[in-house]
Amino acid sequence: LYDLSDLKVMANNDPKVLIKLLQVFIDETPSILKNLRKCWQKSEVEQIIAITHQIKSSIGVISIQDLTKQINDI
Repeated sequence: LYDLSDLKVMANNDPKVLIKLLQVFIDETPSILKNLRKCWQKSEVEQIIAITHQIKSSIGVISIQDLTKQINDI
Protein backbone atom coordinates (compact mmCIF):
# COMPACT_ATOMS: atom_id res chain seq x y z
CA LEU A 1 0.00 0.00 0.00
CA TYR A 2 2.79 2.43 0.83
CA ASP A 3 6.57 2.61 1.11
CA LEU A 4 8.24 4.91 3.61
CA SER A 5 11.79 4.40 2.28
CA ASP A 6 12.07 7.88 0.73
CA LEU A 7 10.52 9.50 3.78
CA LYS A 8 12.97 7.66 6.06
CA VAL A 9 15.84 9.05 4.00
CA MET A 10 14.38 12.56 4.33
CA ALA A 11 14.13 12.00 8.08
CA ASN A 12 17.71 10.68 8.28
CA ASN A 13 16.23 7.45 9.69
CA ASP A 14 15.19 9.35 12.82
CA PRO A 15 11.92 7.80 14.07
CA LYS A 16 10.84 11.02 15.79
CA VAL A 17 11.28 13.06 12.62
CA LEU A 18 9.54 10.35 10.58
CA ILE A 19 6.55 10.41 12.91
CA LYS A 20 6.45 14.20 12.82
CA LEU A 21 6.48 14.21 8.99
CA LEU A 22 3.72 11.61 8.85
CA GLN A 23 1.67 13.57 11.36
CA VAL A 24 1.92 16.71 9.23
CA PHE A 25 0.70 14.69 6.23
CA ILE A 26 -2.19 13.26 8.24
CA ASP A 27 -3.14 16.65 9.68
CA GLU A 28 -2.93 18.66 6.45
CA THR A 29 -4.27 16.25 3.84
CA PRO A 30 -7.99 16.44 4.77
CA SER A 31 -8.09 20.23 4.37
CA ILE A 32 -6.14 20.03 1.11
CA LEU A 33 -8.62 17.49 -0.25
CA LYS A 34 -11.55 19.58 0.93
CA ASN A 35 -10.12 22.58 -0.90
CA LEU A 36 -9.54 20.45 -4.01
CA ARG A 37 -13.16 19.29 -3.91
CA LYS A 38 -14.37 22.88 -3.61
CA CYS A 39 -12.24 24.01 -6.54
CA TRP A 40 -13.45 21.04 -8.58
CA GLN A 41 -17.07 22.00 -7.97
CA LYS A 42 -16.32 25.57 -9.07
CA SER A 43 -14.24 24.43 -12.08
CA GLU A 44 -11.26 26.48 -10.87
CA VAL A 45 -8.74 24.80 -13.14
CA GLU A 46 -5.65 26.77 -12.09
CA GLN A 47 -6.32 26.05 -8.41
CA ILE A 48 -6.93 22.37 -9.16
CA ILE A 49 -3.56 22.17 -10.92
CA ALA A 50 -1.79 23.88 -8.01
CA ILE A 51 -3.43 21.68 -5.37
CA THR A 52 -2.81 18.43 -7.25
CA HIS A 53 0.83 19.41 -7.71
CA GLN A 54 1.10 20.08 -3.97
CA ILE A 55 -0.47 16.79 -2.94
CA LYS A 56 1.36 14.84 -5.66
CA SER A 57 4.65 15.62 -3.93
CA SER A 58 3.38 14.52 -0.53
CA ILE A 59 1.82 11.32 -1.84
CA GLY A 60 4.94 10.57 -3.87
CA VAL A 61 7.26 10.86 -0.87
CA ILE A 62 5.10 8.47 1.13
CA SER A 63 4.78 6.28 -1.98
CA ILE A 64 1.09 5.53 -1.64
CA GLN A 65 0.87 3.46 -4.81
CA ASP A 66 -2.89 3.65 -5.45
CA LEU A 67 -3.04 7.40 -4.90
CA THR A 68 0.17 8.08 -6.78
CA LYS A 69 -1.29 6.56 -9.94
CA GLN A 70 -4.59 8.41 -9.52
CA ILE A 71 -3.01 11.79 -8.85
CA ASN A 72 -0.62 11.35 -11.79
CA ASP A 73 -3.62 10.64 -14.01
CA ILE A 74 -5.15 13.99 -12.99
